[in-house]
Amino acid sequence: MKLYRQPCTASVKPQSGSGRERNRKEGKKKQRKIDIDMDKIRLVVYNEYALGYIMPQQPDKVCTLVDRITLGAPFRTMNEPYFIGKRDTVRLAGRKDFDTFRVVFDGYDNPQEYEFDTAQ
Repeated sequence: MKLYRQPCTASVKPQSGSGRERNRKEGKKKQRKIDIDMDKIRLVVYNEYALGYIMPQQPDKVCTLVDRITLGAPFRTMNEPYFIGKRDTVRLAGRKDFDTFRVVFDGYDNPQEYEFDTAQ
Protein backbone atom coordinates (compact mmCIF):
# COMPACT_ATOMS: atom_id res chain seq x y z
CA MET A 1 0.00 0.00 0.00
CA LYS A 2 1.63 3.22 -1.12
CA LEU A 3 0.52 6.47 0.42
CA TYR A 4 0.37 9.60 -1.69
CA ARG A 5 0.35 13.20 -0.61
CA GLN A 6 -1.64 15.69 -2.62
CA PRO A 7 0.60 18.39 -4.07
CA CYS A 8 0.06 22.01 -3.15
CA THR A 9 -1.87 23.63 -6.00
CA ALA A 10 -1.59 27.25 -4.92
CA SER A 11 0.95 29.38 -6.71
CA VAL A 12 1.82 33.00 -6.12
CA LYS A 13 3.47 35.28 -8.67
CA PRO A 14 5.19 38.20 -6.95
CA GLN A 15 4.71 41.66 -8.44
CA SER A 16 8.02 43.42 -8.76
CA GLY A 17 8.58 46.72 -7.03
CA SER A 18 5.72 46.59 -4.53
CA GLY A 19 5.26 45.89 -0.84
CA ARG A 20 3.32 42.77 -1.77
CA GLU A 21 6.50 41.17 -3.11
CA ARG A 22 8.22 41.40 0.27
CA ASN A 23 5.20 39.95 2.09
CA ARG A 24 4.94 37.09 -0.37
CA LYS A 25 8.64 36.26 -0.07
CA GLU A 26 8.32 36.15 3.72
CA GLY A 27 5.23 33.96 3.36
CA LYS A 28 7.10 31.58 1.06
CA LYS A 29 9.94 31.27 3.60
CA LYS A 30 7.45 30.42 6.34
CA GLN A 31 5.68 27.89 4.10
CA ARG A 32 9.01 26.20 3.21
CA LYS A 33 9.80 25.87 6.92
CA ILE A 34 6.40 24.26 7.56
CA ASP A 35 6.87 21.89 4.61
CA ILE A 36 10.31 20.86 5.88
CA ASP A 37 8.96 20.23 9.39
CA MET A 38 5.94 18.29 8.13
CA ASP A 39 7.59 16.56 5.22
CA LYS A 40 7.70 12.84 5.97
CA ILE A 41 5.19 10.19 6.95
CA ARG A 42 6.45 8.32 10.03
CA LEU A 43 6.18 4.53 10.10
CA VAL A 44 5.63 3.51 13.72
CA VAL A 45 4.89 0.67 16.12
CA TYR A 46 2.08 1.57 18.51
CA ASN A 47 2.15 -0.09 21.98
CA GLU A 48 4.12 -3.00 20.48
CA TYR A 49 0.93 -4.51 18.99
CA ALA A 50 0.13 -2.33 15.96
CA LEU A 51 2.10 -1.25 12.89
CA GLY A 52 0.98 2.01 11.38
CA TYR A 53 1.89 5.45 10.16
CA ILE A 54 1.54 9.01 11.39
CA MET A 55 0.65 11.69 8.88
CA PRO A 56 2.45 15.01 9.44
CA GLN A 57 -0.87 16.90 9.54
CA GLN A 58 -2.23 14.69 12.37
CA PRO A 59 0.65 13.92 14.77
CA ASP A 60 -1.63 12.53 17.51
CA LYS A 61 -3.22 9.81 15.36
CA VAL A 62 -1.72 6.46 14.28
CA CYS A 63 -3.36 5.09 11.14
CA THR A 64 -3.29 1.29 11.23
CA LEU A 65 -1.55 -0.84 8.65
CA VAL A 66 -1.97 -4.02 10.71
CA ASP A 67 -2.47 -4.92 14.36
CA ARG A 68 -2.09 -8.28 16.08
CA ILE A 69 -4.50 -9.51 18.72
CA THR A 70 -1.90 -12.09 19.73
CA LEU A 71 0.43 -9.24 20.72
CA GLY A 72 -2.24 -7.51 22.84
CA ALA A 73 -4.26 -5.40 20.40
CA PRO A 74 -7.94 -4.91 21.24
CA PHE A 75 -10.39 -6.72 18.96
CA ARG A 76 -11.79 -4.36 16.33
CA THR A 77 -13.93 -5.04 13.29
CA MET A 78 -12.45 -2.22 11.20
CA ASN A 79 -8.98 -0.71 10.96
CA GLU A 80 -9.76 2.45 12.88
CA PRO A 81 -6.93 4.79 13.82
CA TYR A 82 -5.41 4.79 17.30
CA PHE A 83 -5.16 8.11 19.11
CA ILE A 84 -1.95 8.60 21.09
CA GLY A 85 -2.57 9.07 24.80
CA LYS A 86 -0.32 9.68 27.80
CA ARG A 87 0.20 5.98 28.57
CA ASP A 88 0.78 4.85 24.97
CA THR A 89 4.20 4.09 23.55
CA VAL A 90 5.09 4.94 19.97
CA ARG A 91 8.43 4.24 18.32
CA LEU A 92 9.74 4.34 14.77
CA ALA A 93 9.32 1.04 12.95
CA GLY A 94 12.14 -0.72 11.12
CA ARG A 95 12.44 -3.55 8.62
CA LYS A 96 12.41 -6.10 11.43
CA ASP A 97 9.02 -4.81 12.63
CA PHE A 98 7.56 -5.24 9.15
CA ASP A 99 8.76 -8.87 9.23
CA THR A 100 7.21 -9.34 12.69
CA PHE A 101 3.85 -8.03 11.49
CA ARG A 102 4.19 -9.87 8.14
CA VAL A 103 3.97 -6.76 5.97
CA VAL A 104 6.16 -6.30 2.89
CA PHE A 105 8.52 -3.36 3.39
CA ASP A 106 9.38 -2.80 -0.29
CA GLY A 107 6.70 -0.16 -0.91
CA TYR A 108 7.79 1.84 2.12
CA ASP A 109 11.53 1.77 1.43
CA ASN A 110 11.63 5.42 0.34
CA PRO A 111 13.56 7.68 2.77
CA GLN A 112 12.44 10.84 0.93
CA GLU A 113 8.78 10.11 1.70
CA TYR A 114 8.84 7.96 4.85
CA GLU A 115 10.70 8.23 8.15
CA PHE A 116 11.60 4.88 9.69
CA ASP A 117 14.26 3.30 11.90
CA THR A 118 17.24 2.50 9.66
CA ALA A 119 19.20 0.82 12.48
CA GLN A 120 16.96 -2.27 12.47
